[in-house]
Amino acid sequence: MAEYVLAVSGASGTALAARFAATLLASGQVDLHVVLTSAGSKVLHHELGPDWATARGFVEQLPIDDDLRARVRFYGDNELTAPVASGSHPVAGVVVLPCSAGMAGALANGISRGLAQRVADVAIKQRWPLLLGIRETPMSPILLDNLQR
Repeated sequence: MAEYVLAVSGASGTALAARFAATLLASGQVDLHVVLTSAGSKVLHHELGPDWATARGFVEQLPIDDDLRARVRFYGDNELTAPVASGSHPVAGVVVLPCSAGMAGALANGISRGLAQRVADVAIKQRWPLLLGIRETPMSPILLDNLQR
């Protein structure tokens, strides 16, 4: 069974994270770990409503059946003891969606404050697939440099 991590950061476009999670779970035998940053919680509240604004709420609001929902684990950004914080817990891939410019900058510079950044940092270190769903436009030269790194 493949395991994936979805980290929801503080960029706009949180509906994309919900759609991605539901689609990934419906695609087959996968387990999903959802990490929600505090900024991601605020944006979810603003964009999708207060019922979505916690990691548990995000999972409960997904348009999936209970069997699929049982395949999801959820964590707040402060839960650094989560299994996915370590390279000894391999995953098939990490998706940061939406990915803020701040998250991309932190990753480019080896900064990992919180579980979302830690999981992405582990993916880089372990050479696991890492997808950053950047929604910033236009992109600044600094963001482009960070993404290149």
